[in-house]
Amino acid sequence: MRAAISLYSYKHNDGERRYAQGKGVGSDVGCIGVGCCCGGICQSAGRRDARLRHFGRVRRKTRALDGPVSIASGREQRERVTHVHAMIPVSVQHKLLVWLSTGSLLILFSAGLLSKASEPVWRWTLPAGVSAPPIPADNPMTAAKVELGRRLFYDADLSADGTMSCATCHEQKHAFADGNRTHPGVTDEPARRNVPGLANVAWFTPLTFADPANTTLEAQVASPVFGIRPVEMGMAGREAEIGVRLGRDSCYQVMFARAFPENGGRIDFANVARALASFERTLVSHGSAWDRQQLSPDAKIGSTLFARDCAACHSGPHFTDSAMHRLEAADPTFADQGLFEKTGIDADRGRFRTPSLRNVTLTGPWWHDGSARSLADAIARHGLTHEPAETNHLIAFLESLSDPEFIRRKSLGMPSEACGKPL
Repeated sequence: MRAAISLYSYKHNDGERRYAQGKGVGSDVGCIGVGCCCGGICQSAGRRDARLRHFGRVRRKTRALDGPVSIASGREQRERVTHVHAMIPVSVQHKLLVWLSTGSLLILFSAGLLSKASEPVWRWTLPAGVSAPPIPADNPMTAAKVELGRRLFYDADLSADGTMSCATCHEQKHAFADGNRTHPGVTDEPARRNVPGLANVAWFTPLTFADPANTTLEAQVASPVFGIRPVEMGMAGREAEIGVRLGRDSCYQVMFARAFPENGGRIDFANVARALASFERTLVSHGSAWDRQQLSPDAKIGSTLFARDCAACHSGPHFTDSAMHRLEAADPTFADQGLFEKTGIDADRGRFRTPSLRNVTLTGPWWHDGSARSLADAIARHGLTHEPAETNHLIAFLESLSDPEFIRRKSLGMPSEACGKPL
């Protein structure tokens, strides 16, 4: 199955923004050509097209003040600089350039650098009894990193041809999964595994279906960006290009300076990964009916069945033991051998990590390869026998794990502006 794709561009100031648009065709899933995995339009059977715009390359000039600021020397100069900075709202600080004249020397300060010492510490908003996730010592959480990571999450310039962003496959309305069985990357190479949801990913380790070494969000970013089996975003061997692309945008220059003052706001993949990881740690979901203890009668019956038949593996507040299990007979002829591909141990064939069940009704189709088309099918493939009524009760319980506020939270969606300007 293929779909029509058209790329268009328009000028914005001195830069060009690119979007992808198209319409999927076919009985299963339709998406735009090479950008299917992340592209602008995806369609599942019986669903409307889901249009998702992605940022292409954007280059903008930073506005200067209406005129130069006249600053005296010595103490008066320092006092005036402090006063001017204190009077500048945060949204305006992003785009102000303050010129200081001292004799023949001109010193350029960006507002982001002026305020680096006052960058607010990140404050978690979590329900009672939920502890903050572990944070790497070399990547402490700050609001500036989260803001930068959010923009990068929706930026298609992280892919080879500018058609694919993180959000292409991780859509908020699907709890940051995408609603399709699998998705190809920028080369149109078929994918092997279903896109998992990202709710509460900050607490997970390991992070992927079958790689026990993939334990930090910072390191995991490299898998989709540089991976070759399969190719997703297609940037293998082109790491330096990422910094060059983003560095052309004056707003990104300010955002990186604010987020990473300790290394001079360096625009490179290492800082991109740190910012993306910081944003992904804010994908917190604890607003389900189960969290509120407001289960329907059917869900209450289902919770009893779940505790009996499912909770051994789908355990804890995230409904996963994070271990790798085999639920179907191992077959050396299968294209995806799971954990075996990393360990080479024959007993690991067909082992995959237990997925979280939070928002599970929003993240289908299910199974590591997306081959379970319904929750009833997924339940049946666990090898247990349930009467139809019991299956319905289990599904009612699984529905109680959905968090409607999470998929509408504006702070997690595509940003509409950066540095005080529309995107």
